[in-house]
Amino acid sequence: MLPRILLVNRRMPPSARLPEPISFGGALRLVGVERPTRIPPGQPWKLWFYWEAQRPIDRSYTFFVHRLDESGAMRGQQDRPPYFDTSQWPVGMTVAVPVELDAIDQPGTYRLRIGWYEWPSMAHLVLPSGEPAYILPQAIEVGP
Repeated sequence: MLPRILLVNRRMPPSARLPEPISFGGALRLVGVERPTRIPPGQPWKLWFYWEAQRPIDRSYTFFVHRLDESGAMRGQQDRPPYFDTSQWPVGMTVAVPVELDAIDQPGTYRLRIGWYEWPSMAHLVLPSGEPAYILPQAIEVGP
């Protein structure tokens, strides 16, 4: 039986590709993000993240997405446990990871903070800067 992650067959659209991939711990590299730029209030957020394993990975990491408001306060999150078993990812192959965040009724500008950690130690795959998470620079507007 194939690991479940390998059954996700979604091609990354050219518009989702990042100009510069972002490495997490020299293990996983974010190569693309497919996300809306505007969402009506009350609508769930549907996102796709495109990753590549940079080297063989010997453990399962949990992917997290935090939704931050204009003040930086967390207004929603989604943690993806080893359902997406990173230890099964082939090196260099793009893996599509879907995420759906709950709807939010409060209009405003939001950003996404993403990262990876190992459970239960909570040890993060850190960015080259040493930070445990990356905040996507593109904002998402919630409003009519």
